[in-house]
Amino acid sequence: MSVEQKPICVVIDTSIWRQDSNLLLRTPMGSALRYILKQSSGKIGLPEIIEEELTRNTVEQGLEAVEKINKGFKVIEVIMGCRCFYEVPDEAQLQATVTERLTDLNDLIIRIPFTFEHAKSALRRINEKSQPNGESNQQFKDSAIWEAILTLSNSYNYIFY
Repeated sequence: MSVEQKPICVVIDTSIWRQDSNLLLRTPMGSALRYILKQSSGKIGLPEIIEEELTRNTVEQGLEAVEKINKGFKVIEVIMGCRCFYEVPDEAQLQATVTERLTDLNDLIIRIPFTFEHAKSALRRINEKSQPNGESNQQFKDSAIWEAILTLSNSYNYIFY
């Protein structure tokens, strides 16, 4: 199969999944990406390492937002002189929502399990100081993600964003 004939697979880094402009692909930008991928029979590559990090960090981001809401609402209570009812999600609800969202995207997602071979190759990359290693303190994680992405190269033209 030639390069031109391979479908595209976009691997999205955790920081991009979590940006306000792209949060869990629920934004106009995320909708556009999903539309383009569906039209071109493309996929989203999701290495296990990114999925775990995405879930953990998104839940933390949600809990931080809940804390800000609670602190801000205390000011409103003082100003108004009474307590109005409001409800924010807890950690379990946030976790379930992230899991549900990723499940909703299953038709587009190719999950890439973290393997022992990825770990060995990532360690080799770190020791050899080869790409993608640089000044990052997340060399192993970055190298393991890189190894996972490379497993897509036989079947897909991939883009790591």
